[in-house]
Amino acid sequence: ILLQELARYRQLVASGGWTQVSTRRVLHPGDTATSHVLGALLGRLHAEGYTPLVPLVPADTAPPALRSETVIARGPSGPAVYDLALAVAVAAYQQRHGLTVDSVVGPNTLLSLNRPAEFRMRQIAANLERHRWLPRERGNRFVVVNVPAFRLRAYDAGREALSMNVIVGAEYGGRSTPVFSDSMSYVVFRPYWNVPQGIASRELWPKQQNDPSYFQRNGYEVVHATWGTFVRQKPALGNALGRVKFIFPNDHAIYLHDTPAQALFVEPVRAFSHGCIRVEHPDQLAQFVLGPQGWDIDRVREAMTSSGDDHRVNLEHKLPVYIVYFTTYVRNGMLHFANDIYDRDDALVRAMGAPEQLHSRMVQIPSHSASRLEHDFE
Repeated sequence: ILLQELARYRQLVASGGWTQVSTRRVLHPGDTATSHVLGALLGRLHAEGYTPLVPLVPADTAPPALRSETVIARGPSGPAVYDLALAVAVAAYQQRHGLTVDSVVGPNTLLSLNRPAEFRMRQIAANLERHRWLPRERGNRFVVVNVPAFRLRAYDAGREALSMNVIVGAEYGGRSTPVFSDSMSYVVFRPYWNVPQGIASRELWPKQQNDPSYFQRNGYEVVHATWGTFVRQKPALGNALGRVKFIFPNDHAIYLHDTPAQALFVEPVRAFSHGCIRVEHPDQLAQFVLGPQGWDIDRVREAMTSSGDDHRVNLEHKLPVYIVYFTTYVRNGMLHFANDIYDRDDALVRAMGAPEQLHSRMVQIPSHSASRLEHDFE
C-alpha cells in the first residue's frame, strides 16, 4: 500500500500539489472566517481525500449553534462558517497525522497542513527506504515498537496478537529512544530500579540535598557495591519501573517496562521517558511473552503483585524485539503520518535525492515484500 500511496502522491505533485492555508488566528468549529481562508482549508483537505468539495456555509445563513461570538474576519469574498462537516474532516486529518484530535486549526495543525505535497511524497519514499534496512525474516513471534507512532504491536504466526500505547524517550537531552533490534531473554517481576549514574547525579541527588527525606519517602536507597556506590529504588507501587520489566540485553541499556504514571498514556505525543519504553498494558505483554511457557493472565498478575522482589523468569525461546522509526505507515488500510519527534525525516528526505530518484529506488522493492513490511511494522 505504501508503494501505491507513493504513486498517488507523485500524481499530486505532478498536478501542482495543494494550496497553502493562511489564517492569522486559531480556528475553532463554529468560527467564522473569510470564504477565502475556509475555501483553502477545504481544498487542502480535499486534495488528500479527507472531504469532498462542497459549498461553504455562508455566515448569515448558518444556524445559531454553528455561529461563534468571535469577530467575523471579513474579507473580499465575505464570511463563511467553519461548519461541522469541515470540522470532522480536520479531525480525521489530525488523527492520521499524529496531532491532537480536536478539530482546532492551531499552529501545529496549520504547520502540518502546509507541508508541501512534494515533502509528503518524499517522506513516504524515505520510510520505504527505512523498510529496506530491516531484516526480511523476523521469526514466528516478535514485538515491534514504532517510536513516532508511540505504539507497540506483538505478532504471532504472522498475525497481530497484541497492540498498545507506549511512552518513549524525550526529544531533548540525549533521551531519545534508539532504533535497533535484539532478542528478549527474560522478564523481571517486582523489579528494583538501579538508577543510572547520570540520572542520579542530575535529578535525584539535588532533590535529596534540598530535602533529606526525599530518598526515604520515595523508596530510594544507597547501595555500596564492590565496584562503587549507586542509588536504587525498591519494588513498590511507586517504583519507576512499575511491577515488571522486559529485558533484551543491548548496548543502549534500553528495555520495556511498566510505569505508575498511567495518566500519560492518554497524551497524543508520548515522549516523556529517559529512553526506555513504558508499556500501557504490562500484564498483557507479559502474558504474550510467557504464554508459550504456560503463563496465563492470572499467573502474570499474581507475579506482578505478590511474587518475591526482583523475581526473574527466563524465556525458553528468545523473542525478537524491533525498535523502529516509521513516520509513515499503513493502519487498517489507511495511510498515517506519525509525529517526527526526533526531526529525522528532513535529513533522510534530503539524502534520498530528487523525486525521480526516490521513485526509481523504491520500485525496486518487490511489492509482496513491501506489503508484508508495512503490515508488520506499522
